[in-house]
Amino acid sequence: MATGSQGTTVGVSTTTPATTYTDIQCVTNISKEDVEASTIDTTCLSATSKQKMLGLQDNGSVNLDLNVVFDDAGYVILQGLKTSGDKAAFEIKLPLAKGQTKPRSFTFDGYVKSLPWSAGVDAVITGTANIEIDGDVTEVQPTP
Repeated sequence: MATGSQGTTVGVSTTTPATTYTDIQCVTNISKEDVEASTIDTTCLSATSKQKMLGLQDNGSVNLDLNVVFDDAGYVILQGLKTSGDKAAFEIKLPLAKGQTKPRSFTFDGYVKSLPWSAGVDAVITGTANIEIDGDVTEVQPTP
């Protein structure tokens, strides 16, 4: 069965380790980029074919599209992180599925690389938080 996305929340925490997260209001889309691991050539001159091994996994980045609420506590934290260049903890929590008592969630550390926004006629102000993931993404399985 497919997982619905309505009810998904995204939070940010500047404390280490993160115990509570401040919600980022009005996220409209989450896009997780996955970067492939590099290939390391381990071939010796005496080899008859290429020999390789995988390098470290790169968990890429997450882009959060949002309807900007400049006074939202989560957005204010994102602005501060972009300015300071500090690392923060993030949590994406999916909605409860039928029969679950605890939702599936993903946590990771990252840097806010950019926070552009745009405004137009007959439109709300929209923006994107571009977050570079640092290290692993931890998935917590839902509890039935």
